[in-house]
Amino acid sequence: MKTEHIVWIAVSLIILFVVWKTVEPLITPIIFALAVAYILHPLHERLAKKLDTKKSAVLLSALMTLLLIGFIFGIVLWFRDVTRSLVIYINESLAWFLSLNLPLDVEQSAAILIERVSEKVSEYLLNYTLSIPKLLLQAVVFIAVP
Repeated sequence: MKTEHIVWIAVSLIILFVVWKTVEPLITPIIFALAVAYILHPLHERLAKKLDTKKSAVLLSALMTLLLIGFIFGIVLWFRDVTRSLVIYINESLAWFLSLNLPLDVEQSAAILIERVSEKVSEYLLNYTLSIPKLLLQAVVFIAVP
């Protein structure tokens, strides 16, 4: 009986951990959405007097959606430009370094270093590229919460 109790506690803890890891990326946009809704509430009340309450809510939601789409679009364009510039600068720097007449030992070490740097840069680029869908999910949660 005691072993069964321990197993159920372990299973429950594992399930809670998996649920937490699933919900964790959504907590920040939920809190941010609630803060923005609190900040924009006086504006919503003023608009509700001039318009209908429902129209005011739709208008503010549409405005926030447009701002969010512009923000995400700007981040994607910025990231694309930064990565392109980074790759160009790294390639030019490595080409210049390899054009020097270096001793064989230094040249071999440089080749190993260049290989590792290119692996790390591609790893960082992949991580940032994979974070864009997460950002989009957080944006949808941000718009849907209030």
